[in-house]
Amino acid sequence: MAKDDSPSQPSTEHHVSLNISPERRATYLTRRKEDLKALKIAFEKSDTETIRSIAHRIKGSARLFGFESLELLMLRTEQICATEATPNIQGEIDEFESVLIEADRVVDATK
Repeated sequence: MAKDDSPSQPSTEHHVSLNISPERRATYLTRRKEDLKALKIAFEKSDTETIRSIAHRIKGSARLFGFESLELLMLRTEQICATEATPNIQGEIDEFESVLIEADRVVDATK
C-alpha cells in the first residue's frame, strides 16, 4: 500500500527534510519561544485571530526545520480556532512549551 504524503496526512516522523544546521534550528526554536509568549498573551485576551495567525505561521515552517510534532500541534490549534468562538487552547499552549523544551534538547545534542 502506498504511503499517503498529502497535506491532510502529515508525517509523524522526526527527521529534517532539508539539510538545516543545528544552529539554524536553534535560531528557529528561539523565535518560537517568542511565539509562545505571544500565544499566551493572545489566549489571555481571547484573541482568536492572533492565535490562529501564529499557529498558521508556525505550522507552515515547522516541518521544514524537522519539527513535525510542532506542525501537527499547530494544525490542531488552528482547527480549534476555526471551530470555537473562544478557543480553549491551554492544553495546546502547555504542549507547545513541552515540545520546545524537548526540541531544544534534541538540537543541543546535535551541535
